[in-house]
Amino acid sequence: MSSLFEITERAIELASREPTCDPDTGEVNDLAWDAYVSAIDDALGEGTKKLAAYRAILKALASRESAAREEAARFTERARQQARKQDMLKERALAFLRTRAHIVGSARVEEDGYLVADIRTTQAVQVDDLEALPERFIKLQPSADKKALAAALKDGPVPGARLQERESILWGRG
Repeated sequence: MSSLFEITERAIELASREPTCDPDTGEVNDLAWDAYVSAIDDALGEGTKKLAAYRAILKALASRESAAREEAARFTERARQQARKQDMLKERALAFLRTRAHIVGSARVEEDGYLVADIRTTQAVQVDDLEALPERFIKLQPSADKKALAAALKDGPVPGARLQERESILWGRG
């Protein structure tokens, strides 16, 4: 019979072989997931040892999720910095073209008969005071106040909402 430590080590090793998600949808293939869970069940024994192994796998998966979220935050920040650098460089290029237009009379830059750059004028809507806009120009995105709904539902039924029972695992120390 395997020790709890050996089962936990095996569980963590199995967690590292979890099925990958579809890169487009983020969904795990059901057959692959079922095979993965069956392999875990077969390898981990019974009773409290199996629960300890599940807990170890859950901790490993939660740790990987946390690391992935941190990495996503770092990539989001890097993308924001790259966008800022692009904006700064575009502004410098526009300043160059404006200066050229002022001196030469045209911002258009050509080389060997081909356009290199020019200033294109476009329009964009800038909202200065949302409160002053007529109502027909304001988009509303309704959302439920779940805290207030929970309190009201404890006093009685509310049309369109209900309290839903959920279960979770309360893990002991370990």
